[in-house]
Amino acid sequence: MLEIDGRHVILQSAAIMRYLASEFGLDYVGQAENKLLVAKCDEYVDVLKDLLNDAWPKYILAASAEERAERRAELMDKHFPHFLGNMNNILAQAGSKWLVGDKLTWADFFWASFLEVFEYYTEPGLVAKYPELERIKNAVMARSEEHTSE
Repeated sequence: MLEIDGRHVILQSAAIMRYLASEFGLDYVGQAENKLLVAKCDEYVDVLKDLLNDAWPKYILAASAEERAERRAELMDKHFPHFLGNMNNILAQAGSKWLVGDKLTWADFFWASFLEVFEYYTEPGLVAKYPELERIKNAVMARSEEHTSE
């Protein structure tokens, strides 16, 4: 939850990240020549949201240990290779330091934060299977640590 000026509340994580990105220059909004980069940030976040809205809740909300094990197997064998594998391939082909363009964006933060969540709840080291995503995650976390240690 993000409260703004004591009057406005934003509840959804992607909306919060978009708002903060506009506040701190972590987007391409307002730069007419970069409309495609704005759309790419949204696209890449939407890819992750597809996973978060479909397979992830089935795993997290599983009613029994048996069902949870089945859902975990689906995530590890089907959904992660599809979603994370495709994103990893896109990044490898782009050859960019960041997900979109040549600067850190809110999409990088969104992906890095949920990659951490995936590792925490499924398998430590999961992201190592996807080296481009691991690189992005590590770069975002390193920048976050720089700013929190000041």
